[in-house]
Amino acid sequence: MRRFWILAGAFVAATAVFALAFLLGTWGFEYRRYTHHQKRLARVVEQAPVVDRLTAGLAEEGAEVLANPSSAAELEQVIVVHGGARRDEIREKAARWGHLTVYRAADMLYFVFTDDERVVRDFTCVGG
Repeated sequence: MRRFWILAGAFVAATAVFALAFLLGTWGFEYRRYTHHQKRLARVVEQAPVVDRLTAGLAEEGAEVLANPSSAAELEQVIVVHGGARRDEIREKAARWGHLTVYRAADMLYFVFTDDERVVRDFTCVGG
């Protein structure tokens, strides 16, 4: 009977260690993925390209334009459908800059904000 409890305890301990390892691995991967996209778009904003140049560059990598709302109603619909937990941030930036283009880049959505001259000024990343 004692042997049973030792094996059961070992099984529970091993299962807990494996679960913790997988949890930490998932967290690490998500953190790396998000920061990779954040740094990438931060470099783009530093260069201040026009949105057409960004669109062409992202298209070469397989990204697509998901939305380019032209009215307040379309903007709100895009934010509600795709904004996730960052809806308020996206609304604030959209009000500040005036123009929004949403790209699907692999497993991430890029909300890119431009001014009236269509120069890229800010961004928000949302997991897709």
